[in-house]
Amino acid sequence: MIRTKIDTKDTLCCSQKGFSLTELVIVLAVVGVISAGIWALVAPAWERARQALFSNQLAQVVANVRALYLGQAGITGVTADFFSVTTNLAQIATIPRNMVRDPTVKPTLVDTPWGWSDGSAPGGFANGSFGVCAWNVTGVGVGGCVAGTTIYFDVEVRGLSFASCVGVVSNNTSSNSPPGLVDVMINSVSILGLGDGVSPVSAKDADTLCNEAAYPPGSTIDFIYLLRPPPS
Repeated sequence: MIRTKIDTKDTLCCSQKGFSLTELVIVLAVVGVISAGIWALVAPAWERARQALFSNQLAQVVANVRALYLGQAGITGVTADFFSVTTNLAQIATIPRNMVRDPTVKPTLVDTPWGWSDGSAPGGFANGSFGVCAWNVTGVGVGGCVAGTTIYFDVEVRGLSFASCVGVVSNNTSSNSPPGLVDVMINSVSILGLGDGVSPVSAKDADTLCNEAAYPPGSTIDFIYLLRPPPS
């Protein structure tokens, strides 16, 4: 009988095989499909959570502003923009600390749950994505931030995608929203000026006006409130 010696070392070496390029492409494709499916499930829930957080923040800020100016003639803006009032409210924690970008910097910058990156990216605003100002109503659907004392104030959120804009408008003009809402402006268009109601804003108005593509880096919403809401 002839016995053949087998080189087990060479056999073992040659039997080890890595992934082929085709197999690697298939694995990556499967991982991509799974990741896309997971994101499709997670993203809407994440968006709803951010909208709910913003609604809580908005209600808290509105209540805090009214408490701060209780018994006074009105809310006073030092300049006709968002900087003076927003900075003051952030410095004394009328605006929640978790919204303030850096309390040591003046003017103080405040952001929403959608955050900020930079002035060129969606949601990124060099002057923050949240602001409060003293608001002067000069006509139906007409007004602006003022340097002076007034009985109205504006809470503005900036840099919203279409879905975020529609959700924020819907969630914060319902019967559960802070009372005393007198107007809503979406991308500088007044709902009151359109002759429509603001409690709630119609889905048609929200869908039409929440066009972030026309207002890069995203839509802006202004909620205008009476400093002292009418008795319920």
